[in-house]
Amino acid sequence: MDVERTPTQKLKRMSEKGDAAVLCELGTRLLGGVLGAASDTDSALSLLERASSGGSDKAKAAIEGIQESENPAARAMSNLAGWYASKALDEDGEAARTLRDYAVYWYRRSISEGEVSALYDLARFYYMLGGDCYEPAALLFKYYWEVEGERSDEALGMLSRMLSNGWLKSGWNCYYDVVMLLKEYSDTDTSGYELDLDDSEPVDSLTVDSYFEYSPEYPGTVEESGRGPTRRRSLLETLLNMGIPATQRANGSCSVKIKDCPDLPERVKSLGYEVKESRSSYIV
Repeated sequence: MDVERTPTQKLKRMSEKGDAAVLCELGTRLLGGVLGAASDTDSALSLLERASSGGSDKAKAAIEGIQESENPAARAMSNLAGWYASKALDEDGEAARTLRDYAVYWYRRSISEGEVSALYDLARFYYMLGGDCYEPAALLFKYYWEVEGERSDEALGMLSRMLSNGWLKSGWNCYYDVVMLLKEYSDTDTSGYELDLDDSEPVDSLTVDSYFEYSPEYPGTVEESGRGPTRRRSLLETLLNMGIPATQRANGSCSVKIKDCPDLPERVKSLGYEVKESRSSYIV
């Protein structure tokens, strides 16, 4: 049985048999209060510890170091994120995208619970993914440095490496601040990059505030009796299924060029989505 697609109430009944996979999945849901499970961190951690003793690698990873942590639940969330992140980097295609969604979800949850180290780990995960993920990586490394995390020097080094390798783009909102940060606090030669700085507006509006403005959706699925796997359709899926050419942004919101769908606000109004206008795009 695929426990990840099993309804929560059924998992609770099944957990009495002590199966490690069932205990781990139920503990994970209680930890996050997802898929119909009411949040119960004490029970969640207890279940994960039992699952770890029963041989679950995922549960073992989740509870690592929680006894020494001031916030065991947030640490467990961060650990879960790390477990998914390592799996995502080893996969490709749809499997990698799903694992990535889980990793980002749990990192975000951990950060929201006050686990500052998860901020660095999420930034590094984006860095490892590369490509379109370099921008949120730079943004979060910069933010981690600003909140004076324990690995601030490492965050500065990652930003320096990104700039030197040409992975930071002048059109990003954070570009100017990152270059100025490196100029003042690192040994990086920024003279060749300062030429790119001007007073024009960047083409991307991603900021720390906008990144954390939206709460991430849990990417899991459940099997409802007689209906097959069901899950809440993502915002991107909803827009694409409506024939709206949207792209997903790092914070989970979606961007649609105004010229591609000028009547977007009216079309999604009934769905309860908030639409903001940003330069030449709508942000949903």
